[in-house]
Amino acid sequence: MDGVTFRSHRRWIGVVMAGLVVAPPLWSQGSARHQIDSLMADQLPAANARDAERFLAAFAHDSTLLFVFNGSIIRGFDPLLAQQRQWWSKGAGGAVYVRTAPPEITLLAPGIALAVDRLASRHTLASGEVRADDFVVTLVWRLRPEGWRIVMAHESTVH
Repeated sequence: MDGVTFRSHRRWIGVVMAGLVVAPPLWSQGSARHQIDSLMADQLPAANARDAERFLAAFAHDSTLLFVFNGSIIRGFDPLLAQQRQWWSKGAGGAVYVRTAPPEITLLAPGIALAVDRLASRHTLASGEVRADDFVVTLVWRLRPEGWRIVMAHESTVH
């Protein structure tokens, strides 16, 4: 190996090693899944208590957050918090939320995960009629300095 090639390889190896030290572990897969599952588990009791702040605690608390609900787009944490409070102050106040299947969590890359959550809600309308809805939430999680946070969510009702 000549001097130039050897130096190039040493530099390349140094860059790779530095990346391994700085990057999140390429999988403590079980740990990542456990952390995300734990955060998701706390959302159900928060939703049933209509505690918007606790419910949204696992979301990114900045303007990069993207939330899509049945075709409507909400950008940023503050607008989502305001909308969540509004939703729960109206007709969905008596809804009870339940998980209909365990969440499916897929680790896509270091620090990035996708979760699919199947849920149902049940509430009594003013007419006395009981309404039940099934819905699916897809969540993109990112490992940030403050821990795993939802950076994108899509919720849609199943008909």
